[in-house]
Amino acid sequence: MPGFILFLVLLIPSLIGVLVHYKRKEEAQKEHDKALKNAERKIELQRQLGQHSNRSSVPTSPKLIKSDSRSLSSRDIGPVTFSISAEYRVYKDETRQRTPGVLSAMSLASWDNYVSPSGGFVNYARFDVIGKNPETKRKNKRYIEAKDEASACRRMEEKGFIGPFEVTVLPIEPPTERQLEYAKSLGASIPEGACKRDVSAIITRITENDEGPVSASKARAAFEADLKISRYSGTHEIMSLANSLPADEFSKILRA
Repeated sequence: MPGFILFLVLLIPSLIGVLVHYKRKEEAQKEHDKALKNAERKIELQRQLGQHSNRSSVPTSPKLIKSDSRSLSSRDIGPVTFSISAEYRVYKDETRQRTPGVLSAMSLASWDNYVSPSGGFVNYARFDVIGKNPETKRKNKRYIEAKDEASACRRMEEKGFIGPFEVTVLPIEPPTERQLEYAKSLGASIPEGACKRDVSAIITRITENDEGPVSASKARAAFEADLKISRYSGTHEIMSLANSLPADEFSKILRA
């Protein structure tokens, strides 16, 4: 957007100059046509009166008249070509990680030493849970994100399914090649074992200038509120996610 605005700023003066130049050309053409008509009128009048004296200011020789008439009527200017030059600069985004090494992560202690069964540095795991639909008496499978198997089973009950439940732990999603390429362009340091969510959190901290550490109290409050975050999430991301919480829970995280 800044580059487009600069382009317009540079283009407008050139367009104004072109319009002024064209206007002057048009006025000069009108003056030329007017002079031509006056000269032709005088020549026709002299011809009708038969005045061929040397005192006449208008030449009466047919040859000269033809020559003058041809000279005066040569008003074919032809197409006008305008050349507009404008300087368009593209400013490269130089956003880079400023903190040396891997960005600080929330401590395991602030998360009650929680480690996701699926892997990565996130505060949730991925599960496939099979339960019985009480209406159809058939088993149905649902994808659930929760901290542990017990939490996943409670989520299934909240959805109206009944046990016993069959729970399968799914591996966490790995980072995409596009994510890793972008992170590399930012100069980001990615810890070994980071998942897609972790890399996304690191990228967000760099692009939002939020590389500072998250306080232990805020990390604990976010974990207890069940916000789906990474240990590499920043303060800005936590508060953005907290906006969806009830007012009292949001206030708790805000004050932490």
